Order: sequence, then structure tokens, then C-alpha cells
Amino acid sequence: MNEMHARLNVFWEQFLDRLDPGCARAVGAAYDDLAREQEGRSPLGPGDEAPDFTLPDSDGAPVRLGAMLARGPVALVFFRGSWSPFCRLALRAYSEAAPAFAARGAGVIGISAQRREGLARLAFEDGLAFPLLCDAGAGIAGRFGIACATPPALLPLYRRFGHPPAEQNQSGCNRLALPATYLVGRDGRIRFAHVGVRPHERAAPEEVLAALTPAHAGTR
Repeated sequence: MNEMHARLNVFWEQFLDRLDPGCARAVGAAYDDLAREQEGRSPLGPGDEAPDFTLPDSDGAPVRLGAMLARGPVALVFFRGSWSPFCRLALRAYSEAAPAFAARGAGVIGISAQRREGLARLAFEDGLAFPLLCDAGAGIAGRFGIACATPPALLPLYRRFGHPPAEQNQSGCNRLALPATYLVGRDGRIRFAHVGVRPHERAAPEEVLAALTPAHAGTR
């Protein structure tokens, strides 16, 4: 287990411990239900062609995946938003690893349904070394097969903590991306995929970097 996984696992246990027992059981059951829902679905995986897309970054400038792939492979890190400490921990880990990705000719982008202003604050406050793109309504996440509605049982908890998704998201809906990470080769095909369900279930940068061999980078 690497450092990021260890920290996420500890944080998840501490998060549940801070909740009252009834709330902790409800959270666990909600994610169990979400995991069962995902069992019948088939998100994109290795060998599939990644959908090309253009999304605005936190400053509103358009970023096209195809244009980035012309320069090298790209790691796509889907996350829920700046309000999630799990997302922030993972994004900081990828930011620290950005030089290692660049050394192998690869880029990194983060993708979230959150409003652009929230993404801009996150990028500034955490000093992230890669762009964050606004996926309104989790539309691109849906094309990858990793979009989901926020479990109803979790909405009261989000409101309690002051960040209901409908108020945080660009489109004003409750759709979010699952915590997923993809590596797309220059040929547009997915070389690595990890799709989690619970907030701490994420691929570490080391796992993605391990897939960045010359054979996996792809060529045009």
C-alpha cells in the first residue's frame, strides 16, 4: 500500500468514526447500494477508445483532449469537488507527481462537475500543477460510464456539512463522477482505468505512472 492509499484509508476510518453510529451506518449502506448499482454497468476500460471532448478550465478557456493527446498521453482524474477532502488529498498527490508525468511525456487533468469558480479556488489554494476542467452535469463522466446520481441517503449529510451537490455543481444537478482515473494513450485508447465507488477508492499516481511504458503510451 502506497502513501496516498494509506492516508485515504485512515481518513475514511476517521470520517466514519466522527459520525454518530446511525449516520455512519447510513453512509456505509448508501455506498454499498451504489456499489451494487455499478455491478450491472460497464464503464470504459483498457482497450476502449476514449471519447474526445472539449471542456472549459477553471478560467473558462476551452481544453480539448485530442489536442493534449497530440503532445502525449494524458491522465484523467475525475473527482467530486473541492468540498471533498478525499478529492483534495488525491489531487495534491497527482500534483506532486506532475513532474514525473511530464518526464515521461504525459499530462494530467482533473475533471469535475463543480462550478468553475470553485475549481479556480481549489487550484489556487492547493497550488495544483495541472488544469481542472468543468464537466457541467457530469456529461463527459457519463460518456465514460462513471456518472451517477448522488445517493439520496447522502444528501442530508452533504447539506449538514454545507455542500449539497446541486449548489456546488455547474449545472445545479446532483450528478457526480465516481472517483475514477484513466490513462489515455496518444492513439486515443485507454491504457489504464480505475473506477472506485467510495470516496477513498482511488488510483495512486504510481499506478498510472507504471502504465506509462513506451508500449502503453501509444502512437499516432
